[in-house]
Amino acid sequence: MSYNFQSIAFDEIVGKAVRLFQKDAETRKLPLNYENAFLGPVTVNGDFEKLYEVVVNMLDNAVRYSAAGTIRVRLAPSSGGLILSVADQGIGIAPDDIPKLFNKFIRTEEAKKFRTDGMGIGLYFAKKIVADHRGRVWAESPGIGKGSTFSVELPVVG
Repeated sequence: MSYNFQSIAFDEIVGKAVRLFQKDAETRKLPLNYENAFLGPVTVNGDFEKLYEVVVNMLDNAVRYSAAGTIRVRLAPSSGGLILSVADQGIGIAPDDIPKLFNKFIRTEEAKKFRTDGMGIGLYFAKKIVADHRGRVWAESPGIGKGSTFSVELPVVG
């Protein structure tokens, strides 16, 4: 995979992705809340389009696998730079499935029941892109039917 690394405003990427999903979320009666805890722009050294794909994948999964509840998108500082988290109240993830989520062609049984479409490659590519940007990605869930949170941590510039 090739990248076009440059200084980019990550908050613009998140804002653009949130706007993309706002109407779909409203149609599904899923409030989509975005909070940016940074007081100004937050800059990363990265490929705008590739990082946009990661954020779109996170939001797409939250909207796709939620029948009700609020989707919360939060961009905040971390000791390592920034953390973007996307939390939903959707189908949730069994604890045994969490370590497998970012493997190629993996979809949980619960995800297959809820939505039959999908190939299980979105999270795999998200992990690769984030790792290539010197970051990390992870998922958390209290269990089936209890929602989930997907997070990305990236180093910031400056």
